[in-house]
Amino acid sequence: MYNLPPGPFQLSSFSFPYESYANSPVHRFYQMWQQEDCNAFYATESNPSGCLNDLFPWVEVTVGAGTNGKKPPKPFTDVSTGEGATAMGFYNMLQGDVPYFKFLADNYAINDNFHQSVMGGTGANHIMLGFGDAIWFNDGQGRPMMPPHNQVVGEGLNKGKVDEIENPNAQAGTNNWYTQDGYGGGSSGSPSYGGGSYSNCSDSTQPGVTAVLSYLADLPYLVNARCAPGHYYLLNNYNPGYFGDGSNAYTDTSNNNTVFTIPPSSVRSIGDTLLAKNISFAY
Repeated sequence: MYNLPPGPFQLSSFSFPYESYANSPVHRFYQMWQQEDCNAFYATESNPSGCLNDLFPWVEVTVGAGTNGKKPPKPFTDVSTGEGATAMGFYNMLQGDVPYFKFLADNYAINDNFHQSVMGGTGANHIMLGFGDAIWFNDGQGRPMMPPHNQVVGEGLNKGKVDEIENPNAQAGTNNWYTQDGYGGGSSGSPSYGGGSYSNCSDSTQPGVTAVLSYLADLPYLVNARCAPGHYYLLNNYNPGYFGDGSNAYTDTSNNNTVFTIPPSSVRSIGDTLLAKNISFAY
């Protein structure tokens, strides 16, 4: 398994059946941005985006699914992230892999060119399904605020120093181990730490933002980034702002909850639009 030639490879084999767990390819905003390797000057008629899509294994090896504000493990090797070539693996349906999915593809209309709504984590993509837009950090009353940034939050056992702002700049002495990026650790009965998942994309001085805005500005057509000044948008995953019974999870500071929770949002959702017309819905 360590002697495969460079390039895509079939995941399944005699010793690794298709139902085996094969890691989860990185799906976080700044990791995905790096993997795409986009530059408007690379654009051609056949590839108008200029994205080369050639850094998938490199990003998987160098940072994986996120640092969560931690230092890289020592020693850091080409297998430390546990990701590596995951993004290059594929299932071979013609040889019998994933038969149920093949049945669905053969018998139903599917959009097989769709991967996800936005670059970013599962949470951001769930939000996109419900809002058709990104949500941003606010004071609970609909006014934009900076998320906790290198400050102590929480109470009791959850109390700890967190930084909820993404910073994909490499930590000192590392190749690509981000300064701050992750779901957030601790909480739920232990000290909170890390947690970078918001980004102020309107400010080119913010970590990671310049490269994206410069790319958009270099494109031969106008792209409105739609980044409102002073708004920190959620790029990846935090817990929902409400519990299943409808109570506010963001204001629950008990030791059984997490500080990494989305505050109530004033962004209009698809549900708001349906309710305004007295149309019931479920998700």
